[in-house]
Amino acid sequence: MDWDTSTYFHRALQLSGPGDQIWLKAGLYSPLEGHDPFNGPPPYFVIPPEVGVFGGFTGDETELSERSLGENDRSILTGDFDGDDEVDPDTGITLTPHGIKGRNANLLVGILGGGRATVLDGVTLTAVKRARCCSGFDTALSINRGSPTIRNCSFIGNDGAYAGAIFLDESPEAVIANCLFADNEGEDAAGAIDVNLSSPLIVNCTFRGNEVDGDQTALAFSPGGSGIVANCIFAAEVPSGLNFVDRTRMIL
Repeated sequence: MDWDTSTYFHRALQLSGPGDQIWLKAGLYSPLEGHDPFNGPPPYFVIPPEVGVFGGFTGDETELSERSLGENDRSILTGDFDGDDEVDPDTGITLTPHGIKGRNANLLVGILGGGRATVLDGVTLTAVKRARCCSGFDTALSINRGSPTIRNCSFIGNDGAYAGAIFLDESPEAVIANCLFADNEGEDAAGAIDVNLSSPLIVNCTFRGNEVDGDQTALAFSPGGSGIVANCIFAAEVPSGLNFVDRTRMIL
């Protein structure tokens, strides 16, 4: 990896193909950065099939195993377009939807198609603001007809339509592992994840403070949605339409 030849995240995504990896240094990344509104990518990040995006680097690593994924090495995708949200002063993370002000992204990351080699790992997604009711594109991460691997990610302070953090649609075998879902809101289905016609594996994740319509609901499995949830912690939240395995814990 040659950090001296780095480019905009949008540009890196455009140039990448199956088998490629994109490494993100610690810092804030906005969909507006490097975006040409007249002749350019859409104002959200699109991960191509079979491309891996990895965050949490300091900028001097040469191997993936060298990153620390520490609190001070966060790669943060933020929807705060105008920089006027109420944020954590140390990280720039919008901690709750109540801190969202002004103009914000309706979607941060889109994944269309691809298998397990399509990866989002070690990234924080924050400050999404829904614009429309009942839209799967108003969420932090929208996955459609794909089976990606979402790992070591945090979803914090997002306000979405079907779900604040992730909307899964017609995605049979997505894996969501070792992720944090904190203080996200959804308008229609779930505070954190809405599963529609999909069957993900959700493992080793923590859910706290996620709400929909004022109720503390973390997950929703819509008709046709199923999956396995293993070894997850739900802090005072109620999953909807969900069958647990024995290792799942709820803290009420």
